[in-house]
Amino acid sequence: MGKPFYAGELLIPWIIAEKDRKIVAGHCDCMAGLGDTCSHIASLLWAIECTVVYNSSCHESTADCDTKENSLL
Repeated sequence: MGKPFYAGELLIPWIIAEKDRKIVAGHCDCMAGLGDTCSHIASLLWAIECTVVYNSSCHESTADCDTKENSLL
C-alpha cells in the first residue's frame, strides 16, 4: 500500500482499534490531522475494512483467492 504525501512530506496516519472493531484513537501528521480527523485516516480505515472483507471472502473459497491476479496485497 502506498504512503500518503503532503507537500512533499511523508505522512504517518495511524489508528488504534480493538478486536471488536471499536476505534479507540487515530491521528495523522497532516494539517487536518491536527484536529484528529482527516481523509488519510478515513482512507486507512477503508483499506483495512476492504482487506478484512476480502480475506474473509477468500476463506470461503480459497481456490479463487490463491491466484496471483486475485491477490489484494
